[in-house]
Amino acid sequence: MLTLDLVRVQERSGQIIPRYIDVENAEFTVMAENLIAIYQCHQGKSRQELEHSLDQVVEASNELFLLRGFNKLLEDRCIFDVVSAADPAQVRQTVFELASRAHRESRFVRTTVLEEASRHLSIPVNHIEAILFADLKQNQILQEFKLISPRHLLEIYNTALAQTILLKAMLLKVEIHGESQLRYRQLFRAIKFCRLLYQIYGNSEEGFSIVLDGPLSLFQGCQKYGFHMALFLPALLLCHGWQLEAELTWGKNNRPRQFHLEAGVGLVSHYPDTGMYMPPEMAAFSDRFRSLVAEWDISSDCDIVSLAAQEICIPDYAFTHRASGHKVYLEIFGFWRKAALDKRLAMLNGSRLPLLLAVSDKLSGDREMALSDHAQVCFFHEVLHPHEIEKRLDAMLEKDNGSTV
Repeated sequence: MLTLDLVRVQERSGQIIPRYIDVENAEFTVMAENLIAIYQCHQGKSRQELEHSLDQVVEASNELFLLRGFNKLLEDRCIFDVVSAADPAQVRQTVFELASRAHRESRFVRTTVLEEASRHLSIPVNHIEAILFADLKQNQILQEFKLISPRHLLEIYNTALAQTILLKAMLLKVEIHGESQLRYRQLFRAIKFCRLLYQIYGNSEEGFSIVLDGPLSLFQGCQKYGFHMALFLPALLLCHGWQLEAELTWGKNNRPRQFHLEAGVGLVSHYPDTGMYMPPEMAAFSDRFRSLVAEWDISSDCDIVSLAAQEICIPDYAFTHRASGHKVYLEIFGFWRKAALDKRLAMLNGSRLPLLLAVSDKLSGDREMALSDHAQVCFFHEVLHPHEIEKRLDAMLEKDNGSTV
């Protein structure tokens, strides 16, 4: 993704219009080839050497802004690390202590201090200076560069441009239709895994309307949530029939602006179309539940659950009682989803919806006391506890059957 200072846009009639590049442009292709070659050649060399070579290319180009954008995307594909025969911090401490002592005793000679440090640390004296500042950013070594084709670099530049604009979104509305049930489920799981606030209406036959609250509507200037908003876009790009409208706060004065995207604009997703990533904490809970609970099966591959007024729910887990086949879904509500929780509770009251709500205790206080006896609500602190979930599942099964499990 780009940084906001690298975003190239135009403003027209309240609209933010990205200055996408032509991925067929021969000049841009050559620029991309040259930058990629520099990164390849500098594997095993320091960041300082890499930046020096890049500066020479940038200074000779008329496309400074674009080159800086390409460079940011290529740098994101790098792994830099400290390469040193010893801990630089420890070596520095030893050398500085010896130098300070030598100064106090009026006998400071640089070579003598380094030789003394060499004896203390059992490191050859000619290695001491190289180790001293090996952990500084400019001295880190490019250990790995994930290769990319020039064409793909131009493609992901355009996608990154749109993603970076979404960092400033207050509200995002998506209309989508004509997708398979599998594709819808994949998209909705992306919303959950990006930890976005959402409202979804519609059905698989006619399509869905999706509303995502942006970071600035909750926490003014919170870029972390905006980052998750931007991460959702490549998942949407895997779909075909959609359009997106974003409400932004733009510029130094946070002026209200609009941003429009739709399928067919030419943006390419860099997400592999092989299913959705599962956060490690979700996989860990599934493993713990399976090892501790014998009567219920757990799955994170959940159906789309229809609620009232065409709204849908995207459960995080589905539990199936082995003996009876009874199914219960679980939806997790983090501390930022107070309004969404209130709405979901209103739907549960008086219904027989097989839905269990796991609520962060950061939404506690009077709310926790009021809901502590609710059969379909359980509270958690940092992680879900399998046995607590099992108790709630058993209670829901008993209520549904009208008998003791």
